[in-house]
Amino acid sequence: MTCSNCIFQGLVSLALLCTTAAVDARDISKDTPSHQVRCWTTKGRFTLDIHKNWAPNSAKHFVKLVKSKYYDDQLCYNKIPNVLLSMFGQHFDLKTRAAAQEVEVAEDADMGVKFAKGMISLASARNTVVFIADEGSGLGDKPHERPFGIISEGMDNVMGNFHGYPEGSFQTNYTDGVERFIHNGRLETRAHFPHLDVIVACRTSKSEEYGDEHHAKAVEEAIAVRQELVDATEAEVMKAWYHHPSKKTVPQKYVEACEKCEDKDQVFVISMLACANSGMAMSPSDEIDGKTKECSKKTIFKGWPASFQFPSATEPKVSEEL
Repeated sequence: MTCSNCIFQGLVSLALLCTTAAVDARDISKDTPSHQVRCWTTKGRFTLDIHKNWAPNSAKHFVKLVKSKYYDDQLCYNKIPNVLLSMFGQHFDLKTRAAAQEVEVAEDADMGVKFAKGMISLASARNTVVFIADEGSGLGDKPHERPFGIISEGMDNVMGNFHGYPEGSFQTNYTDGVERFIHNGRLETRAHFPHLDVIVACRTSKSEEYGDEHHAKAVEEAIAVRQELVDATEAEVMKAWYHHPSKKTVPQKYVEACEKCEDKDQVFVISMLACANSGMAMSPSDEIDGKTKECSKKTIFKGWPASFQFPSATEPKVSEEL
């Protein structure tokens, strides 16, 4: 081996040592937040202390999205006990979401901040989606999993988010069927997942809309809409559909909605449970064109995602030990 090769090999070994060496745990008790972000939800408000020195790139990106009101009117989903308290950030408008997710966010170095209950981080390459960690989550082994903030107020409200759907039934990487719901947007998703809680708005402490009075009416309306959707699932016809899905139990209102689409010169999109222009859905099998297909229970059930997991019919009780 030549001397130059020896030097090269030595540099490679040093680089590998530097990238794999464990970073000592950081004492965050004296760290002061660079920003505060407050969010109002259908379960109440919560406040995040943002620390740029923990993960500067992630923190800057998140605050920028908050200032643009990106996180207004967003669904809270994917609550997994002992792993995640919540995820949010799949914007209901496809174009807005796609444009935001095209922005590249450089990975942050490991600053030694270990995940604890209530810490927030970006979720993988979907750089608009964030998660709030639960205790004992085991997170932090991936480059994008870097905490950049922590809940300082309203933890009980975050813990109160609905968690009655089967684990993994609403994730972007679970099935093609659920992927269609995310593609088609928030309103369409809620038609199938009515129990999901909603983030009504998020604002930084420097915003003129940081006070509760600016969002009280919107929160009240969001709670009412959610309750209306939940109540609808309690109807006997919907219980039959949720618990015994078949072409016989497909709700008649879905057939009637499909029939109205032809008059509008539109197609019925199954995952949206509504009319839309042809080609808007993620998959052609998600559309029923009344001109070529009959709007029937059989047709709707045939196009229904086979792997779709139905929601539980009742709201689970939230533990009083919050």
